[in-house]
Amino acid sequence: MSKISHEEPTKGVDDQLPNAHLFNVGVDCYGQIIKYLKKGYFDNDVNKEERSQIVIRARPYTLYDRQLYNLSCVETSCPP
Repeated sequence: MSKISHEEPTKGVDDQLPNAHLFNVGVDCYGQIIKYLKKGYFDNDVNKEERSQIVIRARPYTLYDRQLYNLSCVETSCPP
């Protein structure tokens, strides 16, 4: 069995996220989906084309306890 030398300096966990910008999600897109899922209808200022796009983008999502969940991720058991 090998032994770990205690003389080596300990290294902390590198908590820098070099690709953090990849996780920056536009709130406007999700805001429209949340509004649609919450109310079930559109305001008069949303045109027909925008309504169609929002309905399509909202398909894999649901609201539960004021949280937005992506059901396609749940159904395909995405990694934690």
